[in-house]
Amino acid sequence: MILAIDPSLASTGIAVLNNKKEIQYITTIKTKSDESIGKRISRFCEEIEKIIDTYKIDLVLTEFNYSGGSKEVNWVLGNIFRITEEQDIRIVTYAPATVKKVCSGSGRATKADMKKAIIKIYGDMKSNEHIRDALGVAHCYFVKEEINHGICN
Repeated sequence: MILAIDPSLASTGIAVLNNKKEIQYITTIKTKSDESIGKRISRFCEEIEKIIDTYKIDLVLTEFNYSGGSKEVNWVLGNIFRITEEQDIRIVTYAPATVKKVCSGSGRATKADMKKAIIKIYGDMKSNEHIRDALGVAHCYFVKEEINHGICN
C-alpha cells in the first residue's frame, strides 16, 4: 500500500492507494494554529503512524521542495523522513513542479489546473486542494514507474 502526502503543518493532504492505483482512503490532517508547534507536530506524527499501521504502508510518497520551502513544512518533512526510517519504509520525493508537469502538462500549473487534472485522472470526489495534491504525488509516482519499469510495483 502506498501513502501519498502533501505536507503542511496546518493541513496535510493524505491519499492511500493500492498498487492498482485505486484510492483506499483520503483525508486531511489538520492542526490548530493556536496550539504549540510541538503539539501540532506530535498530532501529525500520531496520525501518520496510525495510517501506516492501519493500511500496512510499504511506500511513502511526498512533495519535497528542494529549494527550501517554509520552516513549518520542513519540520513536517523531517518527521516524515524520521517515521519512514524508523519503520523501514521506502520514501520517494518529487518537486512540486514535477508533480504539476506530470499531472497537468505544465510545471507552473495553478490550483485550478491541478483540480481539473486530478478530477480527470481519479474522477470527481469530495476532496480539497491538499488531498488533490497528495493524489497528484501518487499519480506522478505511477507515471514515472511506468516510464522507468513498464509496470507499477
